[in-house]
Amino acid sequence: MSDDSPWALAAEHGCFKKAVADAVTKVGEPQLIAVYNAKNNQPLPFTLATAQIR
Repeated sequence: MSDDSPWALAAEHGCFKKAVADAVTKVGEPQLIAVYNAKNNQPLPFTLATAQIR
């Protein structure tokens, strides 16, 4: 049975947005984060990695 009520659709949309944000964060590629941030109202934190000489 499908629930097309505004509340159900909002909950589904929120769940989808969280899953995408979590995936982008887990991958952690700066280019992917930049694209995500360009297309979403709530940007993800962006941490620049520094090169370490060993």
